[in-house]
Amino acid sequence: MFEKLPESEGKHQGFKVKGVMHKEDYDKLLPELISTIMMEGEINLLFDLSEFEGTTIKAEEMDLGFVREFKDIVKKMAFVSDKKWEKVVEFIYEPFTNADIKFFPEDQLDQAWAWLKE
Repeated sequence: MFEKLPESEGKHQGFKVKGVMHKEDYDKLLPELISTIMMEGEINLLFDLSEFEGTTIKAEEMDLGFVREFKDIVKKMAFVSDKKWEKVVEFIYEPFTNADIKFFPEDQLDQAWAWLKE
């Protein structure tokens, strides 16, 4: 599930990702992201993966569909996680987006927000 982080404001949106992601999680998240894009014109995203356990194929299809469709509108993506997810995220996202992607250790959530809002 996606839990919106309280630091989210305007085009800077952050979410804690918990457990295994399913299509239904994206069914709830994507309309919110699209609404922000419609209001702001672009978006910066932060994902705290400290409690992330994986994703289903259907959920990943939806995720990649969003990234591809909005590849020029998503300007920055910050990922807060341990090292095990870094290479996976790079492999999945980098070919499909023009966003600036940066990784932060789990103890640097504040630094991730600061970078996102630069």
